Amino acid sequence: MSKTTTTLGRVGIDKSNLTTRDYRLTDSLKFNHKPPTRKAVDPTSLETTEDLGSIPWGLDSYGRELTGKYYIETPNGLNLDLSSHGLMINLNPSRVITPDPTYLVTSRQELSLTRDFVQRELETLGVDVDVLSMNVCRLDPSKQVNTIDLASRYQSVGSMISATRVKGRQYDTAFMLGNTQRQFMFYSKHEHLKHHKHDSTNPHLGRGELRLLNSQTVRRFFGVTTFQSLIDLDPEQLSCEFHNIVDSFVFSNRLDPDSLTQVNYENEKTLFESNYANQRNGIDKYTSDLGIRFLLDNFGSVSNFGRMLGELDSVSRSTRYRVLSKLKTQVERVSFIDNRRQTQTTLDKYNELHRNFGLAV
Repeated sequence: MSKTTTTLGRVGIDKSNLTTRDYRLTDSLKFNHKPPTRKAVDPTSLETTEDLGSIPWGLDSYGRELTGKYYIETPNGLNLDLSSHGLMINLNPSRVITPDPTYLVTSRQELSLTRDFVQRELETLGVDVDVLSMNVCRLDPSKQVNTIDLASRYQSVGSMISATRVKGRQYDTAFMLGNTQRQFMFYSKHEHLKHHKHDSTNPHLGRGELRLLNSQTVRRFFGVTTFQSLIDLDPEQLSCEFHNIVDSFVFSNRLDPDSLTQVNYENEKTLFESNYANQRNGIDKYTSDLGIRFLLDNFGSVSNFGRMLGELDSVSRSTRYRVLSKLKTQVERVSFIDNRRQTQTTLDKYNELHRNFGLAV
């Protein structure tokens, strides 16, 4: 069994950025050096004629003045950046512990192994720092699935939800939604691997990456502040929050109105209240009469339909959860049947990605 197979369908950590100001550098000559950007000095100014860019921001253990930026990338993909802003480590935990480019770290034990390796690597480089206490300023939980169609053929879903295409040849078939705090990108991992000259024999391998771009966002969604708290995070909580975030951020209210037959929510609620609300098992009769394909074609997703049910006073919360759970199961059956027929519309693909990245737990 390959490592990819062991993490397929599970949420893991693709990337984590760590920062701190509490560290000591032994030998700056082990690092590449980018000289400081020198600020222009106004010759008519009487306040200063000093070149601010050359002011040192520290000393290494040999007494050498530190200016500008120091950086290095290790063979295991560990990127270190030292400057007046502090130390930043950009790492992919999976790449640290295995050469398999499709593997995702999914357990506390693997994160602990990552920490041990990184700590040893830093000691070799002469950087004295406690990795466990470093702040997490970016976190990319991700998940890989085998798609029904080729993973490179899902760009139409991006158009449906008004996503943008991703620049760069390695992401030719990707789509992304994002802002300054978080992003979600879906792409063909197979095409990505081929671009980077890796072997890949599975064109159905797709990856969804959730990118939390600053420490405040990481803390708000996962309660993670340091690398130690990332290790302590329950993998089940990571998986649950990943799906909840993707569901609300990517798939809720994202459908392009022009891509669907419109349904009038107010009329539909009136229809239910006048014809089904007072019947025994009225909600079940209503959904049965609607049919799962009508529901998906007109509401766009089970979640959208659930929001309408939430506005009906005659439908209790427990009943709503039961009905939605039943409908999700129906969607899976319909998707399976469509797959056997080898027919898949854009809406089918939308629901497939929603099911894999927004609903599965």
